[in-house]
Amino acid sequence: MEPLSFVFADRATVPGFLGVDVQKDIVEQLLKLNADKILLITDETVNELHGNYFAELQNTMTQGDTGMEGSHEAPAVEKYVLPSGDAAKSWSHLSELIKWNF
Repeated sequence: MEPLSFVFADRATVPGFLGVDVQKDIVEQLLKLNADKILLITDETVNELHGNYFAELQNTMTQGDTGMEGSHEAPAVEKYVLPSGDAAKSWSHLSELIKWNF
């Protein structure tokens, strides 16, 4: 996986990665965040084609550097599926996402 930065009008830089067959690498990066929950937002089409892409996260146990003493369960993954295309771009969907997130 190759690191990549997306720069938006010199105001924000968003890290990204580029690669092929990187599912394992992505899961490892997410586990490194040590989050208790991951909120996954997708649309209907992507969910139909790749809906199980992050299923491995729910079945993974992570270990700390010291072995089992530092181990913990993988984060819970909550998925929110929006309609495909322009139907997802509405104030009502944005409001629903905000309520769901908080």
